[in-house]
Amino acid sequence: MFIAGSIIGGNILNIEEILKVSEENGVDWIHLDIMDGNFVPNITFGLEFVKKIKQKTFLPLDVHLMVLNPDKYVEFSNYCDMINFHIETTHFPIRVIEIMRKSNPRIKVGVAVNPCTSISFIENMEGYLDNILIMSVEPGFAGQKFINNTLKKIEQAKKITENWKSKPIISVDGGINSENYKIVLGKGANYIVCASYLYDDYSKIREKILMMRKGL
Repeated sequence: MFIAGSIIGGNILNIEEILKVSEENGVDWIHLDIMDGNFVPNITFGLEFVKKIKQKTFLPLDVHLMVLNPDKYVEFSNYCDMINFHIETTHFPIRVIEIMRKSNPRIKVGVAVNPCTSISFIENMEGYLDNILIMSVEPGFAGQKFINNTLKKIEQAKKITENWKSKPIISVDGGINSENYKIVLGKGANYIVCASYLYDDYSKIREKILMMRKGL
């Protein structure tokens, strides 16, 4: 099980502090939400910001593109370890994946899916996906409440991929906290993204991570 720290949940006025406490307290990945103000209402980080983050941390970077026209963001793949785009933003997801991998052959590529979007499309993507990112909140804002109906989608993703030769990560992002993380993992997820829950009190990050790893 991997734990990704979504830095949008921390004090983004001091990014280096977020990275430091993440490195020192057992966070596995740094999750970066790239919002364009079109696919989602907010605007967050650009390419130059991601480049700087890559220089400042030894943790792998997980870039989540909440953008229209993800094929135009291919350069991001050269400065991260995994990149995810939304299935809702393109009619040609396999083409986008191939573009990303052509730019960086070592990159992991995943597809994100909103709470009200069917997960059934992955039946046609065996061999192409390194990650299936299931959104358990509507994308665009930190601090939202977990949508319980998305638990069914985790189970569906697990069932669809269980016989695949190369099994993708099943990740969940949105509203993860002490009350639901065990349920999420129990349904088949093996990668959870935490924002506000993890970073609302830096002094408790280690405690929360240890709790999640032990399943307490």
